[in-house]
Amino acid sequence: MPGREVTIRVLDIGGDKPLPYFPIEEQNPFLGWRGVRVSLAHPEIFLTQVRAMLRAAVDLDNLQIMLPMISSVGEVDELKMLIKRAHDELLEEGYAVSMPLIGVMIEVPSAVYLIEELAQAHPELKIVTMTAYHSPELAARVQQLQVYTHLVKPIAPSRFRQLVQNALQGKPTKTVRPRVLVYVSVLTFISAALVYALLTRIPLEVDVLRDRNVLYTETDEGLVQNVYNLKIINKHDQSQRYRLSVSGLEGLRVIGNTEDIEIESGAVAALPLRIEVDPIALKSPSSEIIFHVESTVTPEIAIEKHARFLGPVMR
Repeated sequence: MPGREVTIRVLDIGGDKPLPYFPIEEQNPFLGWRGVRVSLAHPEIFLTQVRAMLRAAVDLDNLQIMLPMISSVGEVDELKMLIKRAHDELLEEGYAVSMPLIGVMIEVPSAVYLIEELAQAHPELKIVTMTAYHSPELAARVQQLQVYTHLVKPIAPSRFRQLVQNALQGKPTKTVRPRVLVYVSVLTFISAALVYALLTRIPLEVDVLRDRNVLYTETDEGLVQNVYNLKIINKHDQSQRYRLSVSGLEGLRVIGNTEDIEIESGAVAALPLRIEVDPIALKSPSSEIIFHVESTVTPEIAIEKHARFLGPVMR
């Protein structure tokens, strides 16, 4: 994966990760002989893994090795020596390998109290919080703290130690992450927008469809006529009466029912209309007109819809 950091955790068997061909009998399978303690007991297995990792990272320089289940500074010392040994052996064999970054996983509760010692003994280490749930005292409280992170974003050792100390003492701890603040802000904005939309919602919907079969017609009086079909939906919880008017062109005339349009709650009314205009008033082949619909029962219920009026242009 050129250009990207690659983190590989060394073999961590035992507990919930058994290997059928490498059985482990342990009274405390989750905190006992597992993880790095197996690696230290079988350095040949550890060295084989590290050699493969280093060879795979030749010319990439993006390898990070993560050591699981660390419980003492001495374990880190020994494992780093083995990593350095694998590195030097490969150099002697002609492989252009480089020393990787090394990280430790804070999973064992006792390791929390070693964080400062680890940082002092190995300042180049990256400290990674993972589960830290392996003791009954921590399980209930630490689970609520959500102290997970990634190797590329290690939590400050002092902060993590404070979290676990508070958990052991039963003290409440508040952890606010930037992403949580972002989520809260987004949800607040969406909620406010929904509330505003509900409060300002007009319980009326109007659709204006112009008859597209004919662009326009001329009446016997020499007027230009367009035909429209209006669909009015009463979304109010009560029956409403509406009146309609049209504006936008000088001297236009509306032919059809424009007064006392009664619609029951939740009902839809279809309203055909003809608009006639003196061609002298037309300044372009397509002019804007506005349909105004308002309730005579509840005056604050009103809506406007824009449409186009087509006709010839007088020269």
